[in-house]
Amino acid sequence: MSILVKYAHLLEQNEALVKENIALREELAEVKKAFSPTFVRELHAECLNLKRENDTLKAWKESALSLNAEMDEQALAKMLGGKLGHSCRKIIAEKVPMLVEENVSLREDSQMLNWLLDNCSTFVTVDNSGSEPEIYIIEATREAIKAEIEKG
Repeated sequence: MSILVKYAHLLEQNEALVKENIALREELAEVKKAFSPTFVRELHAECLNLKRENDTLKAWKESALSLNAEMDEQALAKMLGGKLGHSCRKIIAEKVPMLVEENVSLREDSQMLNWLLDNCSTFVTVDNSGSEPEIYIIEATREAIKAEIEKG
């Protein structure tokens, strides 16, 4: 009887293995479908894009580190009026935008002065002989300046 019991047990194991084999075949079919040539090409293209992005970021990092190594933050902060013991980066971050804004304003003023030099045949004269300075401008020139200012 023990042979029949062993046979029955082996038969059960065989049936379980057949079911497992069928499940594995179905899973393999799903894996094959998931890794179709199209999917593999898409993965490859994505890998190439990520590599390019990684290379770009590495180059940016090297550039930033190089620039950071070249810049003397303490000297720059000192030129911007920073005091000993204060954060150099904070001073730079606060002062540089103000300097950029001032630079823009000065450039606009410079453009206006250049326009005046190019378009005015007469200039402002100041008479300081009296108690109050007197400014003389020819009327037509004043109007041309006002028109130019209004244009923007």
